[in-house]
Amino acid sequence: MTYPYGWLCSSYLASGRIEEGMEVCEEATRRDPNGDARMAIVLALRGEREAALLELEEALADHGDRGPINSGVAVVYAVLGDLDKAFPRLRRYLAQHRIGALWIRADPLLDPLRADPRWEEIMGEIGFEG
Repeated sequence: MTYPYGWLCSSYLASGRIEEGMEVCEEATRRDPNGDARMAIVLALRGEREAALLELEEALADHGDRGPINSGVAVVYAVLGDLDKAFPRLRRYLAQHRIGALWIRADPLLDPLRADPRWEEIMGEIGFEG
């Protein structure tokens, strides 16, 4: 089962425990190599922009647009401050009707997106108004 590792990874990363998160993310990736862009998120949070983008490029080459990859891509771009790339990826993820969409409103890794008017627009589109 991969979900507990993925959520623990996200929890560590969101709380600033990057090194611990990296270990758990590596385990989550071992258990589910078809997962998302976990390691690119770790690198982005560590401030390793070029390495994060390279890792992201490799993840996209491996996974394309399927599965939860778009959520991870949105997080990487959000952490790197590239909101114009983050929002389209978030929309792609939501268009896939993935179960994880239920948690995006509470995901602290998406905090950089919340001040942008596009965030409330998207929240309204999926019924998370107010």
